[in-house]
Amino acid sequence: MNRRIILCAGHGAGDSGAVGQGRTEAAEVIDIVNRTADKLRADGQVEVVVVPHELDFVQGINWVNARYKNLEDGFALEVHKNATVNAHGVETWFYGGDGQSQHYGQIIVDHLAAVTGLPNRGTKPDTSNRWGRLGWIRDTNPWAILVEAGFISDGGDPVGPAANDQYAEGLKNGCLAVLGLSPVPKPVPVPPPAPAVVNFRVIGNDGKQIGAYKTEDNAWNKYLSVLGAAKIVDSQGKDVTPQFIEKYRPTPTQPPQPTPESTELKDMAKDIGLIKAMLQWLVDAFKSVFNLK
Repeated sequence: MNRRIILCAGHGAGDSGAVGQGRTEAAEVIDIVNRTADKLRADGQVEVVVVPHELDFVQGINWVNARYKNLEDGFALEVHKNATVNAHGVETWFYGGDGQSQHYGQIIVDHLAAVTGLPNRGTKPDTSNRWGRLGWIRDTNPWAILVEAGFISDGGDPVGPAANDQYAEGLKNGCLAVLGLSPVPKPVPVPPPAPAVVNFRVIGNDGKQIGAYKTEDNAWNKYLSVLGAAKIVDSQGKDVTPQFIEKYRPTPTQPPQPTPESTELKDMAKDIGLIKAMLQWLVDAFKSVFNLK
């Protein structure tokens, strides 16, 4: 089968279809078809064709057949909504007696139920319809399935944009599966890197930034590397060079000056040393005179 999906909203040309929950079937299925088409196009693996919404039932079939002549020219899906009070679920209709058609219908309803969480009502042959046939399935040249995307009636299934987006997601997955395809994984968004923390900037004397730094040490080292021909500013643009100089180049302290008391002590120590030397000389002389050991 060609990689072509043909989508048709079940009620066009002003036919409202069923009415329930304050909405019309026509408006709901048009929204579902448009969303399904958008999702399939975004996936990018298949050609997507939408039957113009202003065409009625017969015109829609003729529009498709005028463009696609053969069974394998694509997969045609018409979207409707059921209408029975307090009923729930999704289902598909297939070409009665054709196993391949039923298989395609089963794929669609399984994916639709999986995404929406609604009861899976399975597939039904179009021959069991009250008219004994369904024109979209019988008269459209390509493979064709009709889907009932939930119940619009009061007490039925969810309606409106959020619900329709879920129906569309299920139909997108089902249509791709009919063609033997899987949805293309959506790329995981990579968060942008966190901005670098800048607490200090070194600005040259020409007004141009020389560097931006997180720590004081790096800012100071850059300042020294240009021999101080710059200034250091903080994140608010305030010149903090004087604070850096005060912190990293403290004023050298003078050695302690001798006090008068310490001078006198030094002089006394010198006198005591001299006296000790004289006494030792006398002792040595006495020993020498009297031949003492």
